[in-house]
Amino acid sequence: MLQVIYFHSLSRRARRYAKAYASYFGEAQLVASSGDRDTDVAALRAAMAPAFETPVTKAPTTKAPTTKAECLVIGGDGSLNIAVNAFAYSAVSISLIAVGTGNDFARHYLNHTKHRCTALKDWRWRMRAPYQELQLALGKVATATASYYFINHAGCGLSVDLTRLQPPWMKRWLGSFSYTVALLRYLFGPLSKRTQWYSHASSGQALNGQLVVLGRFIGGGLEVYPQADRQRGDLRSIEIPLLGRWQQLAALIQVKWGGIDTSAVIDCRPVTAAPGQVFMLAAAAITFEVDGDIVGEGPVAVSVCPQAIKLNLPIDEALCITELERQT
Repeated sequence: MLQVIYFHSLSRRARRYAKAYASYFGEAQLVASSGDRDTDVAALRAAMAPAFETPVTKAPTTKAPTTKAECLVIGGDGSLNIAVNAFAYSAVSISLIAVGTGNDFARHYLNHTKHRCTALKDWRWRMRAPYQELQLALGKVATATASYYFINHAGCGLSVDLTRLQPPWMKRWLGSFSYTVALLRYLFGPLSKRTQWYSHASSGQALNGQLVVLGRFIGGGLEVYPQADRQRGDLRSIEIPLLGRWQQLAALIQVKWGGIDTSAVIDCRPVTAAPGQVFMLAAAAITFEVDGDIVGEGPVAVSVCPQAIKLNLPIDEALCITELERQT
């Protein structure tokens, strides 16, 4: 098996775990993050190129891979996002060792109400546990010149402002607490620095934020899509209107402790994004991000890509799915 270990180079834990897995796998190739997403995507594709009869940059192919291939990602949601952008619609399967700041993708599988599991919490699960390969959906955003996949969400406005208030050094030194610090800086910082624009989907309403979400959690554990189904790939649109400082704080408290569907000011609706259809996110010149990584300016077309990525999960984790998923 061709194996590549992609790890977050600034994380001491990730470096230590990568060394342990390199010893366990024997002949795995190590790819350290560089801090530039395009560089890392290219490096991962180059490392996996020998496994395929056709380049991994192409769309789904009927040709079988010459060698079974696996990418072990040791990092957070940002590292996982880079890996799925490298290997979407390829035969490479991805295994995740979650050591990031938010770990919202892993949290999706660790916090099922009826089927709570713990296997992914152990960084050695890939060494110890039998695993199962699942094919999961990805979200996709596309501008006139580029496209990006996302695993949790794509957003503009509020989510971009918070990303800018949470620089890498803050994540490195404060960990998950950096989300709280960034939020406080946003809530009590200058109102003039908040992004705002007018929605095309809500009768011209002034907005502070817009998200399209695929997973249950964003922002280090804030649940915004309780019914999320990663195998089916339904998307949800969330629009946050222009609110005053204390109104936003009250709305956040309501979402955190009462659930997003109980909020009277936040507009949540399903996204109609069947194959061949798109949903527009952001407006012209409004910056957008995918999974916490700022990548460009809108408007962007959002769509869902069913069965776009292969993900390995521990057996108990792979079976940890909602009743709705069981029926599909």
